[in-house]
Amino acid sequence: VETSRRWLHDHIDLGLQRGEFRMYYQPLVRLEDRKLTGFEALIRWIHPERGFIMPGDFIPYAEESGQIVPMGRWTLMAVADQLRAWDALGFDGEIAVNLSSRQFTEGDLMGDARDVLARLQGLDPHRIKLEVTESMAMANPHQTAEALQQLAKMGFKIAIDDFGTGYSSLSYLHQFPFDTLKIDRSFVMRLHQGRDAQE
Repeated sequence: VETSRRWLHDHIDLGLQRGEFRMYYQPLVRLEDRKLTGFEALIRWIHPERGFIMPGDFIPYAEESGQIVPMGRWTLMAVADQLRAWDALGFDGEIAVNLSSRQFTEGDLMGDARDVLARLQGLDPHRIKLEVTESMAMANPHQTAEALQQLAKMGFKIAIDDFGTGYSSLSYLHQFPFDTLKIDRSFVMRLHQGRDAQE
């Protein structure tokens, strides 16, 4: 079924009000000993009439329309609640969650982060890893770096995702207080091409 922009606009707002969005959690496993170290949080939409709507069918539109801002806030709160619930069951790892560029420019990201801290009820915020893509970070490097430094000071972990797909500027990296650098597969696929690729 073709999903029109008007339908998406109306139904994303309704979906947020009605609780149609769900978080799915992809496990992160350390290869050497198969230990579960954490999860990556992925938003999914289960619509009452249309069923499972793929992220590629609604996230780009939500980014464009700005609806990604309330969706991103909802995601952060859901992740904080899930971490608390799993911690009570003995889970001691982390949950990674993606941020949108519009949360930096249009939302109240610092306010949302403070609300997450309150929701964690004393759990270490270092167990939530906030991920931004390289291209997003480099679109406005000074503003993004400043915001990420504030978030790091609040105790959150920071990850740069898709590194190598955009600007690939190593010289900028020191501005960002990241704990994890996720290198894009396009870099890894070139490793066999000799020393330059390996460096």
